Amino acid sequence: AFVDATQESVHLSLLQESQMVVITQVESPKLARISLQIGQHQDPVETVSGRILLSGLPEDELNSFLQRNSLSPKKLTWLHERLEAIRSNGFEKMESNLYAGVYDLGIPVKGANGNVIAALTTTWLATKETQAKQSQTEIEKKLLSALQHALENCQI
Repeated sequence: AFVDATQESVHLSLLQESQMVVITQVESPKLARISLQIGQHQDPVETVSGRILLSGLPEDELNSFLQRNSLSPKKLTWLHERLEAIRSNGFEKMESNLYAGVYDLGIPVKGANGNVIAALTTTWLATKETQAKQSQTEIEKKLLSALQHALENCQI
């Protein structure tokens, strides 16, 4: 539903031990699109999906994760600020720290008990046409609305 509505790719990720892993995706039908490798493991601190997953961990599990993954004091402060913002806003967004013109926006997927069980994230390429017609903020608002709508219509 999300891909049909937005023409952008979307992927679902989980935490597996100390890593974020992409478990499924639906690719955009566009000629140029972002595609992630299913089963790919990444450092959750460095990804939108990973930080969403970390934001939903109980405090003791988050502290255990942080002890296993030594972060500099500056990075630790930054991470705590990002996790609090995710909890407050209900989403995370960021331009890729590796690629220019690549953006990520994700929301938590919660189970019946309210715990975060996955992250639903879209990754898209900025195009000249899109940038000329709309601001990045407008694009993010449309994608966030479409992600939330798609999630509401799922049976989790």
